Amino acid sequence: MPLPKNINTYADVAAILEPSREEGGAEYTLGSRKEAIRWRQRAYYYRTLLYQRDGFTPYDNMTLTLLGLGNVVEINFDITKGILRSLKGKKIEPGEYTIPADSEAADELTLAAEKLSKELENK
Repeated sequence: MPLPKNINTYADVAAILEPSREEGGAEYTLGSRKEAIRWRQRAYYYRTLLYQRDGFTPYDNMTLTLLGLGNVVEINFDITKGILRSLKGKKIEPGEYTIPADSEAADELTLAAEKLSKELENK
């Protein structure tokens, strides 16, 4: 059965995720592995619906992992960090990186700004 697309049907998921996020993570124990898998699917889909609605979510860095016998869902909000090394073994320090805006959209904005500027100069 497909997951519902109505975001209001995920209040039970939000009730678990929000305090978990505030605590920096948590473990959620369910009755069975099947229930844990289904809850995890619903939680990820809730995040997708939030993203589709708002363009971001407070759960973007969330991972959900089944633990033990599979009936425990670990809710983790850590950003994975590791050690970067060259192929020769030299440690490399990662720098700050900003993802550039979509160049096509940026070009359209630039053209629109230039057009508006010319229009204002002519008045």
